[in-house]
Amino acid sequence: MIIELENIYKSYQNNSSSSQIKVLDNISLKINSGDSIAIVGPSGCGKSTLLNIMGTLDKASSGIIKINNDDISKFNDKKLAEIRNQKIGFVFQMHHLLPQLNLLENVLLPTLIVKETKHKESAKSRALELLRFVGLEDKIKQYPGQLSGGECQRASVVRALINQPEIILADEPTGSLDQESADQIGELLSKINKEQNVALVLVTHSLELANKMKVIYKLNNGKLNT
Repeated sequence: MIIELENIYKSYQNNSSSSQIKVLDNISLKINSGDSIAIVGPSGCGKSTLLNIMGTLDKASSGIIKINNDDISKFNDKKLAEIRNQKIGFVFQMHHLLPQLNLLENVLLPTLIVKETKHKESAKSRALELLRFVGLEDKIKQYPGQLSGGECQRASVVRALINQPEIILADEPTGSLDQESADQIGELLSKINKEQNVALVLVTHSLELANKMKVIYKLNNGKLNT
């Protein structure tokens, strides 16, 4: 098991009153190696919040989150940052590539804070292998401004994979792309999940993308159901 959520609640303070707005209501979910999961639901229902809680980017109001059977509530910020960098790959709607770095440099960014010399030495060869895998091997010296949106998003997927994570969390990964590029990203994520056994959880409005996953959950009124 990679990530387990137990009885997760999340609420926010209503700015116009003293009441609480409940976003997530008693959600439990287990994610294992090789799983592929889509989370769908109306805008503003809390899909991204749930994904951010899984990835330790946000904190639940109550409940337990375990990563590889460890309760992360016992971890300090430094330990959580290490987990995010080494065990979790993130793909967002916008690629967030740095414009001043070329493609290869952008992909290698997550490896800069890894201390092991051996890992760093192998990172470049892994980056080149992954860029070849996604069809970008001839673009490594180009800058984001010289690439299409689909190419930049493929590069962001490679960046998410560079530290060999156990799981990828993708938040609307095709939301900013044209249909052809969206199809390519969907196929790429599905291929990575199947061929590299990397667990995949994605939030999407696209039923076409969701249908590529093994399991589809619907989030509505704070509840998560299949």
